[in-house]
Amino acid sequence: MDKVSGTPRRGMLRLGLAGATVAAIPHAAQSLQRGHAPRILVFDVNETLLDLRALEPHFERAFGDKTMLREWFHHVIEYAEALTLTGDYRAFGDVARAALQMTAKSQGVALSANDEQQIVGGIRNLPAHTEVPKSLDRLKSAGLRMVTLTNSPPAVVEAQMKYANLQQYFERNFSVDAIRKYKPAPGRCLIAKCYSETRH
Repeated sequence: MDKVSGTPRRGMLRLGLAGATVAAIPHAAQSLQRGHAPRILVFDVNETLLDLRALEPHFERAFGDKTMLREWFHHVIEYAEALTLTGDYRAFGDVARAALQMTAKSQGVALSANDEQQIVGGIRNLPAHTEVPKSLDRLKSAGLRMVTLTNSPPAVVEAQMKYANLQQYFERNFSVDAIRKYKPAPGRCLIAKCYSETRH
C-alpha cells in the first residue's frame, strides 16, 4: 500500500509467493544464513522497483504541484482494487488515465491530451530506485530466484524492465493482465493463475 509517500510497500519484505521488496534485504540475508531461503522472490514493479518520482515534473507542469503525483497514484491503486472487488476489469493504462482525469477534476485542472500522455505514457520510462540494482545483484548472487508480478500489461512491463536495465535479474515478468484481476487478489492464487495462463 505505497502511496508514493511512504511506506509499507517499500518498507516490508514478504518472502515466498506473497511478494518482496529490496528495502529489507538484510532479513533475506538472515534467512539464508539460517538455512531458510525462500524458493522464489516475487517483486511488485511500480514504486517498489521503479521510482514514480520521475513523473513529478509532469505533475508540476500540469497541476502546478508535483506532490499531486501522490494523489493520482492513490487513486490508481484504489480504482484497481475496486475493480477486483467488484469482479470487473479495465486495462491498467485506462485505470491510470481515469484516475488522472479524476484527480484533475477534483483540483479544477484542465489537462491537455499531451499532459495525459506524458504522465500515463511515462510509466514505461521509470528509472529504478537507486538502491535497487545493487540490492538485486546481491540477491541473485546469493542464489535466489526472482520474478515480478505487476499490474502493468506484458508489453509495458517488458519496456519498463528494459528501460531500467533490470531484466537480467528476473526469470519471468508476470502480469495480472493474463487473468484480468488486479491485486489484492490472493498472492499465491494470483501468481499461480498468471503462470498457468502465460504457459498457453
